[in-house]
Amino acid sequence: MTPAETSWGPLLPWVIDGIAALLILGSAVSGLIKGAIRILGAIAGVVAAIILGWRFTPALAELLIPRIGSVFFGKVLAFLAIFIAVMIVAALVVFLLNKLFDAILLGWVNKLLGFVIGLVIGTFIVCVIIWVSLQLYPELADLYTHTRLVRLLAAILLVFAPGARSPPVPPPA
Repeated sequence: MTPAETSWGPLLPWVIDGIAALLILGSAVSGLIKGAIRILGAIAGVVAAIILGWRFTPALAELLIPRIGSVFFGKVLAFLAIFIAVMIVAALVVFLLNKLFDAILLGWVNKLLGFVIGLVIGTFIVCVIIWVSLQLYPELADLYTHTRLVRLLAAILLVFAPGARSPPVPPPA
């Protein structure tokens, strides 16, 4: 499908590039607002909560099951209790680290790194969307050849996922 064959005409590639750029920019601005400590702390907190929840759920469930009377709900409640406790501790650590960075006048470094991390996360999300769309609808490859940003991101995607389908490079105009 060429852009001329769509109801959007030649604007569709620009719209697709605009949406991709807005997603990436939105993620970068969100990273700037949150800061690197908060972003990385949230990721580390979730990972730690899952690992510790998985590791210690059986021990806590043994204490809860006799009181609750249900093995299933005992295990679920044990996991949730551990998960929430670890997330609260992670949030406290992130809060203290943010205050420390602000106190030693490195808040701007935190925000700048947050912007970069947000940019990387946004680019990753758009690359995943491109990859999924090409797997589900290979005919989009022709449309993507007329874009600029999406075509560039598809080329980056090929570096990390060599088996992925990529839009062909259009002939020079």
